[in-house]
Amino acid sequence: MRLPHINGFIAAAVFVATLTGIALATPYESSVLDEDHLMSAVQVESFDKLSEELLRKTGISMAASLLDDLRSRDARTYARQSAEEWKTLSQADGAIMILLALKQRRSIVEAAGTASQVLSGKEIERIQQQKLFPAFRQTKYGEGVLAFAYAVATEIAREKGVTLEVDAPNVSEEAPMTVRGWIFIFAVFATLLLLRYLRPKKERHLSRGDFGGGGRW
Repeated sequence: MRLPHINGFIAAAVFVATLTGIALATPYESSVLDEDHLMSAVQVESFDKLSEELLRKTGISMAASLLDDLRSRDARTYARQSAEEWKTLSQADGAIMILLALKQRRSIVEAAGTASQVLSGKEIERIQQQKLFPAFRQTKYGEGVLAFAYAVATEIAREKGVTLEVDAPNVSEEAPMTVRGWIFIFAVFATLLLLRYLRPKKERHLSRGDFGGGGRW
């Protein structure tokens, strides 16, 4: 089941945006609007499949809007209105909207329709703390959004008593340090020690204290 791409819905959304004086953060070509290309094509495709499966099994759709700048708009109101619009556009009983504003470093998740009855704000906050925020702090936006979306969808499916036929997101982990890597680090460290030892004693004396004090990194 594909999400609807009907010109009438888009025209209605534009009309509503004109009346309210804001452009809502609603994706049309897929369930993801990504202004700064923070998610890869594979991640967007995975998100779309998850949203479609969730809609098919539970009547609840999910969307993500990754914006560069909210400007002067209120983030909470903006996310709430976007969630309501996405519920209408996807012809769903409920909707989950994941909103990210990069410049403001804000992420807000809003539930509309039946989604707000199935998933409480407290539960959404818990999943954000576990899946979304840790990834965002490492600038792994795509991985964070996908991991969060899968956790939310799984929780909704559990509450609805259904099973989602989608694979868990493949969240990459940092590769462990190889033997060659440790050898390289040791060689660099030994070289720095040797260079310091070969410096004249006067220069070595003057260089003491270079690492004192604090600062931002």
